[in-house]
Amino acid sequence: MFRSPTRTSNGQRGLRVLIACGLVLTSGFIAEGIGVQDRGRHAVNLDAVLLAYRAGDFGVVARTFTRSPDFHRALAGDGLRLEQWLGTWEPGKALLVLDLADVSTTVAPQYTRTLLGVGRRYVTNHAMVARQVPLHATFVRDWHRTAIALLQGGAASAAVDDYLDELRRHPAAEAFTDVRLTLARAIAHEQRCWHSRPSLLQDGRDVRDLIAASGARIRDEARRDRRRRLDAHQTCLVQLLASFEAAAGTPNTSAEAQVRSAWTLVQLGRAEDALHWLDRADSGADRELAYWASLFRGRALDALARHRESAEAYRAALSTHPRAQTAGVGLSLALFRSDGVDEADRLARTLRASSGTPGDDPWWTYLQGDRRFVAGWMARLREALP
Repeated sequence: MFRSPTRTSNGQRGLRVLIACGLVLTSGFIAEGIGVQDRGRHAVNLDAVLLAYRAGDFGVVARTFTRSPDFHRALAGDGLRLEQWLGTWEPGKALLVLDLADVSTTVAPQYTRTLLGVGRRYVTNHAMVARQVPLHATFVRDWHRTAIALLQGGAASAAVDDYLDELRRHPAAEAFTDVRLTLARAIAHEQRCWHSRPSLLQDGRDVRDLIAASGARIRDEARRDRRRRLDAHQTCLVQLLASFEAAAGTPNTSAEAQVRSAWTLVQLGRAEDALHWLDRADSGADRELAYWASLFRGRALDALARHRESAEAYRAALSTHPRAQTAGVGLSLALFRSDGVDEADRLARTLRASSGTPGDDPWWTYLQGDRRFVAGWMARLREALP
């Protein structure tokens, strides 16, 4: 059956109206940061994400990239194609890649290093262009700081070293001079020392007593291997101390380097020296750093059997983060050792009943270095966009 010309014409006009409406809606979705995924092909449209990002919709990344496949379909795993997509220098593109890497740390960490590697090359290769404008020079510095902080947050110490080595080898290396990079190198070293510590591999006293009672003997090779591990860890800590001392000579990083040096000294059994470093450190308005300084002071005083003073140090740590369990446990033990048994018992019961989370205790983020600054640095980078 043939349709009448009138009906066909109306149908065509209706189709054109629907298409026009669809285009209008699509444009609206992009402006609002929605519609950046092509549902038919299950792909992420990076151009649409960038368009929304340029318009100030910085939340579009977190809304769009919610699963690992989203990163895969947006070229995140293909460094070459992503570099081709980036093209000529644009600060907004550089920041978009950094935002993608930030979101990937929790959604798809297997893509974080690729994204930061692409971003690093994009930023460094256009560093000379960026240096023409002082604001852009600051942007480049903060971009690298944030990228390294993301790697620190993932305990990727080798990746941090590689990143810093690439910056140092670049023809425009002087454009990336940043005192915080010296501290970043030291923190990467600290991560390696911590993760290779042999304490968890040593037999406890009860185990040794049981072995002795049974008449068994630990093989000489096992003893030698344990000794090698202990010596290697001590060497790592001694070298780490030198790294922090270098960072302690710069005003912008001195306080944190001194606090981290103190903790290194405590681990080396040099508690008195640790207290000297802590006496020099001025945490200022940095609450996390103030907590670490008080926590490590408590540890050092404990090692010296000065338990009443140790308790005061733990109280100082709790004054900055009242729900921090590490300082709470330290205080409870210090009170017990200084004959404050009843108070120690009450505090221990309170700790067991509390519902504190790792976020309440900065000790759990200590080894993540500058990861705690990422949100603030990202906000500053966004404000700097033209």
